[in-house]
Amino acid sequence: VDSRMSRGMNYMVTAHKATAVTHSLTGNFTGAEDTNLILGKCSHIEVYSVVEESDQIVAVLDFDIYGTIVAIDLFRSPLDNQDNLFILTEKMQFCVLSYDSQTGKMVTRANGQFLEKTSPSNINLLSIEAGTRMIGIHISMGKFKIIPVSPDGHLHEAYDLTFNEVALVDIQFLNTPEEDPYFGIIYENVFEGKRYFKSYYIINEELEDGPIQEHEVDPGTSKIIIHPQGGFILIGGKSFEFIYEGIIKSNDIPSEIYASAFEFLEIGDSCSLLIGDIIQGELYHIIFAYSDENIPEIAVSEMGQISYPSSLTSLKNDLVFVGSMYSDSQLIRIGRGKENTIEIVQNYTNLGPISDFCVVDLDMYGQVQVVTCSGVKKDGSLRVVRNCIEISAHAEIELPGIKGTWYLDPPSKSGYEKYLIISFLMDTIILAMKGEDMEEIEIPGLELDAQTMYCGNASGGYLQITSKSVILTSDEGKLSDWIPPEGSNISICAANMNQVLLACGNTLIYIGIEDMKLVEKKSLTLEYEISTLDITPIGDGNPTSSQVCTVGLWTENSVGIYTVPDFVEISKTILSEEIIPRSVLLVTMGSNTYLLVAMGDGNLFTFNYNIENGDLSHKKKIALASQSIVLKKFISGENKTNVFASSDRPAVVYCIDDKLVYSNVNLKGITSMCDFNTPSLGDSIVVTTEDSLTIGAIDEIQKLNISTIPLGEMPTKIHHDTESGMLVVSTQSETIGKIILVDTQSFDVLFNFDLEEEEEGLSITSMELDDQNYIVVGTGFINENEMEPERGRLLIFQFYQNSLVLKNETLINGSVNSIAEIRGYIICAVGSLIQLYSFTPNEIELLPSKFSINCQWITSLETRGNFVLVTDINSMHMLIFDEDVQSLECGANDITNNWNTSSAFLDSDNLIIGENSNNIVTMKRGEDLDMGNGTLEKTGHYHLGDLVNQIKPGSSKDKLYINS
Repeated sequence: VDSRMSRGMNYMVTAHKATAVTHSLTGNFTGAEDTNLILGKCSHIEVYSVVEESDQIVAVLDFDIYGTIVAIDLFRSPLDNQDNLFILTEKMQFCVLSYDSQTGKMVTRANGQFLEKTSPSNINLLSIEAGTRMIGIHISMGKFKIIPVSPDGHLHEAYDLTFNEVALVDIQFLNTPEEDPYFGIIYENVFEGKRYFKSYYIINEELEDGPIQEHEVDPGTSKIIIHPQGGFILIGGKSFEFIYEGIIKSNDIPSEIYASAFEFLEIGDSCSLLIGDIIQGELYHIIFAYSDENIPEIAVSEMGQISYPSSLTSLKNDLVFVGSMYSDSQLIRIGRGKENTIEIVQNYTNLGPISDFCVVDLDMYGQVQVVTCSGVKKDGSLRVVRNCIEISAHAEIELPGIKGTWYLDPPSKSGYEKYLIISFLMDTIILAMKGEDMEEIEIPGLELDAQTMYCGNASGGYLQITSKSVILTSDEGKLSDWIPPEGSNISICAANMNQVLLACGNTLIYIGIEDMKLVEKKSLTLEYEISTLDITPIGDGNPTSSQVCTVGLWTENSVGIYTVPDFVEISKTILSEEIIPRSVLLVTMGSNTYLLVAMGDGNLFTFNYNIENGDLSHKKKIALASQSIVLKKFISGENKTNVFASSDRPAVVYCIDDKLVYSNVNLKGITSMCDFNTPSLGDSIVVTTEDSLTIGAIDEIQKLNISTIPLGEMPTKIHHDTESGMLVVSTQSETIGKIILVDTQSFDVLFNFDLEEEEEGLSITSMELDDQNYIVVGTGFINENEMEPERGRLLIFQFYQNSLVLKNETLINGSVNSIAEIRGYIICAVGSLIQLYSFTPNEIELLPSKFSINCQWITSLETRGNFVLVTDINSMHMLIFDEDVQSLECGANDITNNWNTSSAFLDSDNLIIGENSNNIVTMKRGEDLDMGNGTLEKTGHYHLGDLVNQIKPGSSKDKLYINS
């Protein structure tokens, strides 16, 4: 970003890596004996290892490519013992990568860029000759770039081959390692509207005609497949051709196939072919039956439904990976012979293609989530994307009435991995874990006929605190105990390996553990009753003892920090006039120490704590839940300290770059939590609710969680109505378009409204009139015989008992591609025009236009205050709405040569625009906006590597602080 043009700096960062699989292949990339699955995802490469003993693929490495990947392939030179990866990008940059298994690092063996100009409509095709003597790239119309490859894998200077056939559809080398390189092409005669197959030899860096010249093929033929035993296979929509040494054999296909992906299955000396249909989402099995000739008979059978495939890759035995840009990718197992069955082994979530999305707080509690319109046709769905930490259950037990849980590390001689202490209102039980089995046991000295307030490992044994006593015991028996003064009970407690902190009403008591005995050291009577305590060790000092403690008080609702054992007040802060602190925790995360104070109403205060002088600073507040919170420190992977906040809306507090952030977990209503890491279960935790106990693994911190709501048809537009809390979605099936109403809690479809034949919902917004909430939908009638839609409708709906009632409609001369509300009026983008409407429940009126802007096709409208941002395919315009005269005026323009797709306001002065060259542009409005001839100045240009369909304001980040 040019700082001279902008008051601030912008940056772009990927919140979620690409999930759409554009390419997939298998080979020995990470080692000579390794079987790898390699996936290309837009500008990202992922490498997996295929586990021979199970039906699994395991991620090995992933890396980004600066550019949009258009082709990838593996090749191995005669002197290599493992495969190299060739990558070609949209900008005609290429590289050859190999993997050094000794160092575990990627090695760039070659890279470069072809500088020839290419047409935007050009199809970039890659083919590697079977003997790895050359790599061929169709780089521009009629030009075939050849890169010679030496036996040691070194790339030599490229040369060009030119042929008259310019509209290439596909190109592939045949397996002729002992002969001159031989390849075939499919090309289209654009004047005739026909497709042909032709073959060529490469001899002495020159093209010579092959045996097949201008063989007309099915108009739907788009793929050349090389048979492992020799020969070209051409798959058309209605025919299947096999070409071998100049001989052509054709077979008719029983039903039309739109082949988008294929893969050979080889067993012994025989092979068959899998073909994926991109239109129907079907998998076909092609069986080759050979007689005495080299030309086989071909039998086609339909196997069943899969995701809409962009690639098919055979892994091992009967496992096949289905890569998809249009729905979830899949790992499937196929049954052969008479069965011809498909079993889905694993689904891999794909958010793309995203036609629209909205940024909402579905739970109405500050946790922003993104709801996307994803997938196509039968695989269409809504996806809910949020920063959420998932707890995956190892075991779940129905166990009502749990008041708290703790773990104990048993001695090695016990044969157990872990003890789990579970407290109820009147008693306590102990479960001992060995492997995956748990059994109930007793530990001598522990009080089991009382509610446990705390239990943990201590110096010399185990520590238990109940309302009547503090007990120090071991596997051999009780070592020491402490009883509160007569007439008082322990109301609040906290402890660590060597220290115990108690509250008896408003009396604060400190007990040390010395020589396996409990020794009372100090007591202090405070002005108010104690509500919460903490004595967690902090900093880099002694991890088993603390020099300070934290005390929360009733009545004045304060928190104070005191020295231990002298109880000298270091600092004190009053938090609220009405709500008391219910849980406190002093914890070191990253390079800072923080004081966390959870209030009874679900708010959380945080402070930076200075260990040197005890100062509290940077007070912040966040609404984390609606009920009381219990804070608990725990250790996650890589020995990182985190805090679990148990509540009706549980969350994990963690630190990134010395900033506290929060992520909700996928479970609700958690009442208690404790660590439970064991050799058998790995890093795990125990969480409880009012009626159950779950032992589970906590997911990776700082990870986006994706939920899927299948619709069975393609969602195209989505709008979140904040007044009703509902999602309004337009969908499209093969038969009809609909407007549906979706509940944001259950995601049930509550209502659907059928549109007319050939009509599609293109835009949705909501607006208020006379305290009534309305949904406005813009549509278009899509007719294949029309260059642009000539008709559309403006539909006005009103909410009524979880449904929509059509109150009014008007016919529009064109499609309503975008729609927005501005000051109680409706503004529509209809083709290249901007139209302003006023409406009542009984009338929709088109207001006269008093301005003119030069647009070709408007792709989006955005409003902010009285400003209207108009995105045209070749220009940007800022309009100003004059409410007094009910009209729009032109404020600023930018005439660009970009094909703009969408835009949004960053703020009142700055804009963000997506364009179809896979870039993001930021702009700033000039100071002369009110003059009618203002300018929009470019302030930044970012290469994204993927096409932007929609841009919406919002944040998918975890909860941030609210200054208080």
